[in-house]
Amino acid sequence: MLRDWFYYDFKYDADVDTDLNTANATWTPTVPTELETDDQTVLEPYRVEIFPPMDSGAVKDLEYVMLRIAGEDYEHIWLDELMTPPVNEVSPVLGLDLGIPILSGLKPWYSFDGKLLKPANVMPSVLESGRCPKLGPKKKMGIKVKTVDALSGTMDFIVRIWLMRVRGESMLKRVLGNTIEQSVTLENIEENKAMTFSKPSIPVTLSDFTKLAGGGDQNFPKIYPLITYALNKTATTVNTEYEFDYDSGKVDSEYRNLKWNYEDTEAVRITHMGLSPAANSLKTRFRIEGRDKNPWFTTRQYENAFPMPLNQAGAMVYQGFTKLPLPWLLWSNKGSIQHMDNGTLIAADGVKMAIIGNYLKLR
Repeated sequence: MLRDWFYYDFKYDADVDTDLNTANATWTPTVPTELETDDQTVLEPYRVEIFPPMDSGAVKDLEYVMLRIAGEDYEHIWLDELMTPPVNEVSPVLGLDLGIPILSGLKPWYSFDGKLLKPANVMPSVLESGRCPKLGPKKKMGIKVKTVDALSGTMDFIVRIWLMRVRGESMLKRVLGNTIEQSVTLENIEENKAMTFSKPSIPVTLSDFTKLAGGGDQNFPKIYPLITYALNKTATTVNTEYEFDYDSGKVDSEYRNLKWNYEDTEAVRITHMGLSPAANSLKTRFRIEGRDKNPWFTTRQYENAFPMPLNQAGAMVYQGFTKLPLPWLLWSNKGSIQHMDNGTLIAADGVKMAIIGNYLKLR
């Protein structure tokens, strides 16, 4: 029996590896034995740190870094090179977990700067733990990286994955008990609307581990991470809200869509935001259709309420992401994240908007 945590570094050596020596290439490294579970082990990744490739002191673009779970792309987490820089002795970045792993059990959970995120004797919430993917017995966990430009020479990078591990079903029960409750309640206090989406308790067994929130075998309500980013595909129209809307051609990939139109069977709940502004950026807001007030927040180049953890020059790091005082919930409604320029247009790919939260498929 075993219960521990560890990390694994996927290292790309641009002098030796050739997968990314052309533009828009992908790298899917071989899964190491450390990330291949036996029939008695489960894994739960909870943090990703990206040591990005550099070129003459500037960060090189990575279109995305994503996890692969049980041989398939885990299409709920899309990271780029600015979102999760590593913790080190010269950086004020303090690290940001994807969520709180359920395998932390009743132990307290702290951020890297010592802030208590979960007290002792309390299980992680279904939404927090639902941001951590689940890997069951006899499965593999890897990554896939896609570049924008070719990488060569000294443009090495590392993707570090932090994981919780439990070996043995009796140990799993020690950590989680005999059953886990995974229902979720959504509340819109402005509309005096609340609803609990229930499902039967899940037995704590090795084979049922992937039925927990974040796993690939969930019953409804299904709870996943929503961790992604968007770039403006087109230039802004001055003094006009820009929506990162895939259907309108305002972003170039569906995973970058930041506009939603949901019935009561789906929801988005955003807890953190980070933005890399353009020189002509002015402000950003969350907008819900029909809401009386949708306040704007200043997001100028040097006055930014929602800083991205790293800037493209690689010379500055911040205390990003910003944790929102209240989560932004879009449920049974239309809504979007909007950005506006300062009266001078922002060229295409000038603004990068990133979010951390949950996507819920409720029934």
